[in-house]
Amino acid sequence: MSTLYYYADSGNKPQGPLALEELIDLRRKGVIGNATHVVEVGGQNWQPFSSLLPPPDLPPPPPPPPPAQITADAATSSGTHTCPKCATLVSGAAKVCPSCKFSIADFDENRRTAKFTKMEQIPYSEGDLDAALLQVYKGKSGGCFAVVLLIVGTLALLIPIIGWMVAPICWVLGFFILLAPVRGLRYTEKIMQNEEYQKNVQAAKILLHNRFRNVACPKCGHKESEITWQQEGGFWDCPGCQKRLLRERDYLFFLPKPEAVPNNNMIESFVETNKA
Repeated sequence: MSTLYYYADSGNKPQGPLALEELIDLRRKGVIGNATHVVEVGGQNWQPFSSLLPPPDLPPPPPPPPPAQITADAATSSGTHTCPKCATLVSGAAKVCPSCKFSIADFDENRRTAKFTKMEQIPYSEGDLDAALLQVYKGKSGGCFAVVLLIVGTLALLIPIIGWMVAPICWVLGFFILLAPVRGLRYTEKIMQNEEYQKNVQAAKILLHNRFRNVACPKCGHKESEITWQQEGGFWDCPGCQKRLLRERDYLFFLPKPEAVPNNNMIESFVETNKA
């Protein structure tokens, strides 16, 4: 059963009893106001009608601000920054990261003074493989071996009869190693599924893929018409400034501190950084 109330009219006389819903309806019609005194049936404590009303709905409090994120600029201004290798927050004066022992000072020097140039790769086709494969075979057997055969053949001429028979054989073998195309050798070994041949073909393709022309030294500007690397990475000693330059993919780098490269990725560390 709901609670009943009396209210005091304009003549200060009690009226009712009425339920709270009825009092609210009278308040809506203007018969009573928030200051009109009411009392519970059987009670003695008169109080304003507004004390019976529930508190108004308040908007929810705003969400708390997210935790502050330390940005690179804020970190720098506060005398701290992140290690470029492991992202540990370190003091701005730190020369070495206390977590991963990476040389931050050497990396900063590289970032300030790093120079690089983009090289022009020489396109190739499968038809170029013969010459490259011959180059591989020459490198393994050695052009010196061919020269030795030619010299031995020439000296063999000093020996009558036997020497005259050996000399042409040495000459033929020597000139074959130096000059002969390897197409016949390729197909012969390919049919035989020779494992060594497959390795040589792969080495020849790497040579073809790693040829670059008009290579400019990023340090002094010296240009070479063509350079070939034996693998994806490597280095090149510039004949102009005598500096050792590092290569990654189709970029040639000059770094005063080549060992200070985070994650061994020079393109990501220096080319993209300097573009930004």
